[in-house]
Amino acid sequence: MRTFLIVDGNKKVKEYEKEFQGIMREYKKTYRGWGYTFKKVMPKGATKPYYYWYKWEYNPDTQNNVWTYIGKEKPSTEIPDPPISRFDEVVFQVVGENIMITEDELTKVADLFEGCMKFEVNV
Repeated sequence: MRTFLIVDGNKKVKEYEKEFQGIMREYKKTYRGWGYTFKKVMPKGATKPYYYWYKWEYNPDTQNNVWTYIGKEKPSTEIPDPPISRFDEVVFQVVGENIMITEDELTKVADLFEGCMKFEVNV
């Protein structure tokens, strides 16, 4: 299997993640009024992230607002599915500001690395 070094690839990943954070903020606005939020968790060795949903509630015992866990499933069918980052399902290795990635993984996100120099490396 061929492996590539993408020069300054980590900068491209960071740029994409910054754009994706904006997309997530917009998504979270869609259900903010219902008092829900979720936490994305990527367990070690997993290929896809899990989403854990919480509800914002008032706790009269402590007189504070708290997040109460409600499960992995969306609490309402009216809430659209969360957007998925293209890098959630891609495995790569960061080497300084460069990226090492296999050819199979690169095909999933090749358009994000347009304009970057790519070198084939022997691993």
